[in-house]
Amino acid sequence: MRILSTLITLAVSGAGLYYMADKNPALKAKAEEILDFRTTTAFELRYGPEQVMEKEHKTLLREKGARFLDPELKFYPYLVLEVKYSEGRKTKEGVILWDLTDGEMILDTKSWDKTHGFADCILTGAQKHELRILNLLAQKGGSADERTLLDTLDLELPTLEMMLRGCLKKNLILSSGPGRYRLHLESPKLTATPETKLNVALTSKSYKRASKAPRLFAPSQIKRLAAVAFGADFSIRQATEVYLPVHRIVVQHPNGTVDSTYYNALTGKSLPTTL
Repeated sequence: MRILSTLITLAVSGAGLYYMADKNPALKAKAEEILDFRTTTAFELRYGPEQVMEKEHKTLLREKGARFLDPELKFYPYLVLEVKYSEGRKTKEGVILWDLTDGEMILDTKSWDKTHGFADCILTGAQKHELRILNLLAQKGGSADERTLLDTLDLELPTLEMMLRGCLKKNLILSSGPGRYRLHLESPKLTATPETKLNVALTSKSYKRASKAPRLFAPSQIKRLAAVAFGADFSIRQATEVYLPVHRIVVQHPNGTVDSTYYNALTGKSLPTTL
């Protein structure tokens, strides 16, 4: 009876922990890791660590005596949005893949190229009219003068000035001279097309006891930003959280130092070392 009582207490405590953590994404991820009663839905591996090491050994093992250590597999959270939007006189349907660790959208799955600037918009709570300014500046190479903004957006000067003040206050743009403005981003990259170009099939499977990176952006934040960024004709049909498997390939050099390189297990290509 004592064992049964203990098991019931643990089950109730675990359920309570998970319920409280549901309001906090980071705490929820930690609770799932501790309780370990859920499987992880992730994109199916197309490249194993052995394939990556064989393909990259000339690059990674340049020094004589360098060797591979045991690789590690970690899963990074993404949001898959099935969407529809208007392009000209046509309605189009597509998929957006959004990284929940850095808040940026994947532009295509071949290069894994991402936007740069959407995370700032999420964190500052950018509004629809402010996104109009940012998108136009992005289209103009990152900067434009007041006259260009007025003519392109077809606005009255007081309305434009209000929009610019909001962007300046949120540090989304900077004044770069009399009547001229630029995006406050290094190498800004935004897109007005709400679709990720898919070059690989996004099939998924379930994994047990997966090591997962915490999500730093909530799906609700991504959905709100997408609705603001892509206009009135944009709608989300379905949103699904899926994890991307990433290999950490570890190399030990002859002097004992260790380097890590990260590879996308879906494409087999390297990823930034900031993971």
